[in-house]
Amino acid sequence: MPEPFTIDRDYVAATDWQTLKRELFNRTGDEHEASSILRGIERLGSDPSIHHYEVVPHPNERVYTGAPTTVWTVTAVPA
Repeated sequence: MPEPFTIDRDYVAATDWQTLKRELFNRTGDEHEASSILRGIERLGSDPSIHHYEVVPHPNERVYTGAPTTVWTVTAVPA
């Protein structure tokens, strides 16, 4: 299972989405999981009170063909 990680808000704000997606893909190994993490970050926004985002993997309990093995939780951590 992948390891949890953090991303600084300032880094997210200064980096284009394609670069972020590529870096997330390198961490997750899955394009859909990387996109899901990006959507989570986008939903939380880039509020200056956010210090960083915690990204935590969880095993996916939904078992069907094509289901990702891991789901990710993105949490904003205030400064």
